[in-house]
Amino acid sequence: MPFPAAFLALVEKAAANGPVNLVVFHLTSLAQIRLSHGAAVAEHILTRLLESLRDLARPAPEASSKGPPAPAERNASLRPADPVELIGDDKAIVLLCADLRSAQKAAGRIYAALRKNSRFPISAGLAHSSGLAEGAHALLRLALEAARQAGTEKSRLVRCKDASGDLPLPSPTLAAATASSPSLSARYQQLTLLNRMSLELFSEKPFAQSLQAACTIILAVTGAAHATVYFRDDLGKLFSASRQGGPRFCESDAQKEEAAAAASAGSQRRLLHINGAQLSWSAAPFLRIGRDGWSDEGVLIIGFEGPQAANAERDKILLEISLQLRNAGLIHKNMERQSTLAVVTEQSADAILITDLESRIVNWNRSAEQLFQYRREEILGQPLARLTPDDKRDEHQNLEKTVLALGSIQSIDTLMRKKDGSLVPVEGSYALLRDEKGAPFGVVRVFRDITKRKEIDRMKSDFIAMVTHELRTPLTAILGFAETLRDMGNQLSPEEVKNCLGVMFDESKRLTQLVNNYLDISKIEAGSVHLNLSRVEITALTQRLSALFRGNPLGVVLWSKFAAGIAVRADADQLYRVLVNLCANAIKYSPAKGTVAIAAVLREGLVEISVADQGQGIAKNQQGKLFEKFYRSDDDISRKTPGTGLGLSIAKAIVSAHGGRIWVESEPGDGAKFLFTLPAA
Repeated sequence: MPFPAAFLALVEKAAANGPVNLVVFHLTSLAQIRLSHGAAVAEHILTRLLESLRDLARPAPEASSKGPPAPAERNASLRPADPVELIGDDKAIVLLCADLRSAQKAAGRIYAALRKNSRFPISAGLAHSSGLAEGAHALLRLALEAARQAGTEKSRLVRCKDASGDLPLPSPTLAAATASSPSLSARYQQLTLLNRMSLELFSEKPFAQSLQAACTIILAVTGAAHATVYFRDDLGKLFSASRQGGPRFCESDAQKEEAAAAASAGSQRRLLHINGAQLSWSAAPFLRIGRDGWSDEGVLIIGFEGPQAANAERDKILLEISLQLRNAGLIHKNMERQSTLAVVTEQSADAILITDLESRIVNWNRSAEQLFQYRREEILGQPLARLTPDDKRDEHQNLEKTVLALGSIQSIDTLMRKKDGSLVPVEGSYALLRDEKGAPFGVVRVFRDITKRKEIDRMKSDFIAMVTHELRTPLTAILGFAETLRDMGNQLSPEEVKNCLGVMFDESKRLTQLVNNYLDISKIEAGSVHLNLSRVEITALTQRLSALFRGNPLGVVLWSKFAAGIAVRADADQLYRVLVNLCANAIKYSPAKGTVAIAAVLREGLVEISVADQGQGIAKNQQGKLFEKFYRSDDDISRKTPGTGLGLSIAKAIVSAHGGRIWVESEPGDGAKFLFTLPAA
């Protein structure tokens, strides 16, 4: 059916200032009357309905001879140009811009008057805009649905709905029950509403939506005009989690009064009632006892227009509601914390596992799967001993006893066993898990793979030993020959003196080269080396290399193959240094009288340069470490040949500075080929 555009625009305008309510009144038998009595009679009945609605929908006067209007009816509707609109042939809609409780009461008052003054059946449905994202059309459809449902059920009450479903309507019996001892039926209604609120709070809906529905029920069961639920955050500050009520309670002065009431109830940890000239408040804190005594997790505030008399029955209801809200808030907070902890645990780079007090694994993150090679489903419920090396059992049992006694252990280096039986060095931290009463229920263990750290420590030790040896050798030679010249220089022949000076000169050059290597790798890594880029012909470099290595002790021949004129854009000296390092290594690992091949090929704007030897090749497990600082292969040739382990690291740093990359290709027993790329000139 077409909806009235002007009225819908009025609804949209009103909704911009807060929640609104639409009421649909449906003459359920008008179509039948039109058929049996004619169109004129039906139109007369409909006209009478609209006139009655226009009179009944007007706001109650602020004062009359009978005294001030009731707070729930004052400003219960908004009267723009025309608050009543006809839709279809048998339905009329009324726009109510009061808070939900006042709108429900106003709709009930209008509906009761219509039924009293009409002998034809009428149904009524109210739609509240809270939670609706589609606007006025959706609100009107919801009101129509509520009216049809009320007609089908032949209900004498206004059926109320919002986006979450049916809403309870405050009943006169229930309101009266707050002023005196409740009747059995009233108490039944209270329990029904409280049970519904419990179902809402502990449902699978978003918590904010559940709280909104709970506030609606709180207004119905307490007779209040306003309700706000506060919770405390992790810093102990109160924040408003849900709020529902009339516009008067949204004014700044009212909100200050509300905040003060919430703070007082929390600090005093008791139910408070505060009566003001215009508004009155009741505040019920969410109390909880823990290891440190009583604390409050939040507070429920309900507000009334005008002063309120003491009401023991309503206080009991408030305490029941606050208990439910406290439990729901704690569950929601714990679920949020568990969700956050689960994400942090799962994304952690460290292996995290939790065991019970019997040392059975009950939780296991993704990093633990990667470190220990067990999938989650095959390790949960298994004893921790599955990860413990046989010779470390006593050590791990002592760690268990220590963490149970002290509560935690930090940064313990130990060994653990993987699924394939291999051992992995780890740094472990242990913490005892306790429940709210302080009783232990498990142990969380965090393991960090320190294989790389151990390797670095070993490399550092090797480096110190190597540097000590490498520097001591030339220094010892220089010192020895200098001492010889000092003490016996006048007894030596000129040829002997020349030999001494020659050795000192060669060892000084060697010492200088060692020191330069150590300094250069630091400078290159820090990005402080300036590259003098120019066009560099590969042919010219290979000629220099041939001259440098001609006459090497092994008789290895350098052989080159590439297109004439191929060139790169690079720093000639630094590129020459890379090739010297690669060729020196290739010659060292080549058999006597072997060949080292230097090749260059142009690929998509890059020149790929390679140096290949005919040596014993490099094991796969060593290839990834070759370009690390101070790393030296564990083979007979490396052990017999002095070196710093910096040559390939320097080569990689120089190539990277040019924007290229370097890598190795090798199969054991089939030689090794080192390749790198540079921009073509």
